[in-house]
Amino acid sequence: MAPKALLFDLDGTIWNSYPFYSACLAASGGGSAAAAEKKLRCGESVVNLCRSLRIPDARFCSLCAKNASSAMLFPGVYDTLAVIKRRKNAIGVVTSLPGRLANPILNALSLDTTFDVVIHAGNCRYRKPSPGPITAALSVMNIAPCSAFYVGDTDSDARAAAAAHTGFAWASYGYGTTCPPDAVPLRTFKDVLEL
Repeated sequence: MAPKALLFDLDGTIWNSYPFYSACLAASGGGSAAAAEKKLRCGESVVNLCRSLRIPDARFCSLCAKNASSAMLFPGVYDTLAVIKRRKNAIGVVTSLPGRLANPILNALSLDTTFDVVIHAGNCRYRKPSPGPITAALSVMNIAPCSAFYVGDTDSDARAAAAAHTGFAWASYGYGTTCPPDAVPLRTFKDVLEL
């Protein structure tokens, strides 16, 4: 039976953010883009990386917002989300990014009105792998966990989905390296249409 709701992570699931963040960090005086991307790929969060490089949050977020139209969506995102909307599925975002970073990028990419709910670090006190962010999104949508899938690319995403009692689809094209147990592997973004 097809899920009634699909929830999506952002980094490594909807957009290929590491090159974008790295370019913005370099433009903010954070050293080379290559060095920044290496740290991101080793698991450093972009927020913590900004702090360690002493780049003010406001400056970095402003630069990301200004250049957000250059953020790279994975292939098929627009078309796939349009099909999901036509099917009348509830769709949302659950990300650990702060809203001051996620929302301007969603807006610049014309995705801000696509989702029924966007849960981020600014409107939810819980962080993945806690089930709290997924539970919050499902509560807003009035959808039971057993009728939902969370789509993400990391072990933290998989653990959050398991704790929230939703299905989990692993974005193998993202930043994770190993398919978590019991996950449905996705080769491309459009594979979510087969869930």
